[in-house]
Amino acid sequence: MKDRNIVELRFRQDGRPGYRFNTAYNKVAGVISTDYKDKLAAFINNLDKNAKLENNETVYVTPLSELPSYKLKNYIQENKFNITTARKLEKLDTIIISDSFIRKNYIDLKRYNYKAQRWVTDGEQFLIFPINLIIKDSKFKKYIPTEKNHWNDITLITRKVKATHYIVKVDEFKKWVAQDPYFKTILDHKDIEIIDGYSIEQSHGSKKVCDALPFLLNLIDNVEKHNIKVVLDDSLQEDINKGLVVDFEVFETLYGMLKSSDMDSWEVAKEIIANSEFESSKPYLIFLYYVFPELRKRTMNKNHMFVRNALYKFYNGPTSGRVQTIDLGDLLSKLGRMCPQYLSQQMPCFVHHLNALAGKTIVKEIVLA
Repeated sequence: MKDRNIVELRFRQDGRPGYRFNTAYNKVAGVISTDYKDKLAAFINNLDKNAKLENNETVYVTPLSELPSYKLKNYIQENKFNITTARKLEKLDTIIISDSFIRKNYIDLKRYNYKAQRWVTDGEQFLIFPINLIIKDSKFKKYIPTEKNHWNDITLITRKVKATHYIVKVDEFKKWVAQDPYFKTILDHKDIEIIDGYSIEQSHGSKKVCDALPFLLNLIDNVEKHNIKVVLDDSLQEDINKGLVVDFEVFETLYGMLKSSDMDSWEVAKEIIANSEFESSKPYLIFLYYVFPELRKRTMNKNHMFVRNALYKFYNGPTSGRVQTIDLGDLLSKLGRMCPQYLSQQMPCFVHHLNALAGKTIVKEIVLA
């Protein structure tokens, strides 16, 4: 997909007689094929989760990493490692990636099926072809908007970005052919692709996801070809933050800081959370993440964003809209479904939360059956 500017092309009625083209004004980085997605999941699952950086290595912090660069720099200095950085794959010993970033954005993919009225995980078939097959063919001229403004210019993605290729769902394309059989001629061109998979669109803050797609699509082949070691963000973060563990006592302190109306307290709490040893602190961090919407917000604090994104996969609650809090019944239910292995540690947190809401001690203990 490199060096392509792909945009979704639409062909429909817009309140006027007949049909005409328009675009979604949303850049599509490309399509992850169903086969590659499955292969990628197997690759991530089989990685050594305990792989570490070693002395005298050449390392690349890839676009698939979410580890703040200054944290890595400090880690290298503190351990007095002789580590060099590079980007040319043939020179590398090690690459750094984030398995949670990859799972969230490229493996755990789903789409809304309007016909079935539910979210589904299966892919779709897409047709990708050069825009010239439409704009240079006089037979399609009658469908191209003639208004002289960028909203109707089907060669643009944005005012500054020109499209090079169109993408269309194959099921949608079949409807086009039903309206005009001449569309079939597009299928005869040598430069078209038909891919069964999932489109990756640049929207709602997903620029990093799109920018990293070319690297992702070559990740497995490059690791195997150049015999590169893979180190995970979480493994490095655990080493970097070793020593600061959030236990129940620290949880109580953080809860009070996040419940405060003092924004400085929030920031200090988020910094403590971001710099804690993640694996050991996870049960308490998950509970705080469920209870305090502030922790689910995007910020410029890279430390906070690293932990926020790691906690997201354990979360099953509201992420947008006015109501972002969870009632007590749902809180227990969702925690039980998403992370039942931590419930015994989270029960004291739940007791603390109940008493804080009541403003006095109403519950002393909850025992799991």
